[in-house]
Amino acid sequence: MTRLRDFFRAKFVRIFPLPPLSLDCLEVGQQFRVCTVKIRPILRMFLCHGISEHQGLSVLSRNQYWIEVGTQEDSRSITLSFAQVRQILVRRI
Repeated sequence: MTRLRDFFRAKFVRIFPLPPLSLDCLEVGQQFRVCTVKIRPILRMFLCHGISEHQGLSVLSRNQYWIEVGTQEDSRSITLSFAQVRQILVRRI
């Protein structure tokens, strides 16, 4: 039996969006948009690197201490520590 949720997947995502996640929950290669940044210095760092909340971003690399995040359009990237990453809420694309 086909569920309506599987049949109309795109419309359900628009009607019932997923709650925002912390950036540290994402894996390498996943794409996202920034929803909320809780600490102003982190927001300033994004803006100084030319990254806005309307841009699609992706996780380029990560290890146990750092996550490198970059834009999809050009080669802009920024490296964030896990302490900073926990303060950034994102939505997957």
